[in-house]
Amino acid sequence: MNPVMRCFLLLTMVLTLATPAFCDKADGYFAHGNSKAGRGDYKGAIKDFTKAIELQSNFAGAYVHRALAKLMLGDTSGAFDDLAKAVQVKPDFVEAYAVRGLAKATHHDPKGAMADFTKAAQLDPTFALTYCGRGKLFLDEGNIDGAIEDYDLASKLSPGVATQFGSDFAPAYYKRGTSKLSKGDTDGAIADFTKAVQLRPNYADAYEGRGTAERTKGNTAGANSDFATAAALR
Repeated sequence: MNPVMRCFLLLTMVLTLATPAFCDKADGYFAHGNSKAGRGDYKGAIKDFTKAIELQSNFAGAYVHRALAKLMLGDTSGAFDDLAKAVQVKPDFVEAYAVRGLAKATHHDPKGAMADFTKAAQLDPTFALTYCGRGKLFLDEGNIDGAIEDYDLASKLSPGVATQFGSDFAPAYYKRGTSKLSKGDTDGAIADFTKAVQLRPNYADAYEGRGTAERTKGNTAGANSDFATAAALR
């Protein structure tokens, strides 16, 4: 799933829970916008979020969700304008920094994304989405241990959020497993390969890696099973 869409679905849950439903007209339009976005009607969602903002100009959540809807429609400039406005009206709004970090990462601004994720983590060290985003940046730059550390932290803070991004981190566990295997840490390698296939069940390389590690330990049956699975997947 598109990382922006995953973010949208997660924040719809987070922000809707944080906002009293239909306590006034602005909240009503916000809820309707989320419902439309969930059905893929991003243009309709933008209209509702805009109406909510017109009624309540400091509605930071509406700015963030309108930004996400704009991103889904390819309006990057409009999305960043909305995220900037969200931060302006609510400087401590963690979700705004986290979403802007994901948007920047998606649009090839890793330094800017890292700055926003760091700010989000400072504002709320328990916001799991931040660590999923930052962990993906670490993975992209080759910092495998940093990626796994952030993903593991996100998993402890919010298993549901981490699950949404889990397949992104399967390569990190695979690469660490390969490194451990080369250093003779067979058990550690098997644990990492196993984690990789849990996160990405069709990960042929991880099955093959685990098969190699199992064969090293003398577990022929386990090795042959993993090799067969890898071959079938390929």
